[in-house]
Amino acid sequence: MIFFAKTIHCSGGLNNFRYLASLSLHGGDFDPREASQNLELSADRIGIRGEAHPTIAGKSSAAHFWHRDVTFLGRDGDSLDQFLQRLVDRLKSHARYLQQLSHCGVEVECFVGVFLDGGCDTAISHRLLSELATLRINLRLDVYGPEIAEPRSGGSA
Repeated sequence: MIFFAKTIHCSGGLNNFRYLASLSLHGGDFDPREASQNLELSADRIGIRGEAHPTIAGKSSAAHFWHRDVTFLGRDGDSLDQFLQRLVDRLKSHARYLQQLSHCGVEVECFVGVFLDGGCDTAISHRLLSELATLRINLRLDVYGPEIAEPRSGGSA
């Protein structure tokens, strides 16, 4: 399990929620040690297929993976759309690399955990979804209701 250092708070109208995000590469044939250099983002953790898993004692990694908390790109008050646009803008110059990864069977995923206190309404524009698709980035949304506490701060567990 990964613990995130912060969440971003978005409020206004029906938009009253917190969120956090990560970018991950997994599967396929790529060298996770090179991904940080190619994306100009240092990894929180990487795994090499067949080598010791970095967070599960006694297990080996079933597939290559690279993971980075990207919540730092956002600012309190940012809508989800604004945050995702910052991520896209940061990665646009690496489009060719991301497209090559996808072609080699690597899943590129932006995970967004959304923490709700009640009802919520937010939209992600078709233009932004198209930009994510061009970069071959899948968007994974996990939505948590009020019974889930604020995510814990700290390092990997």
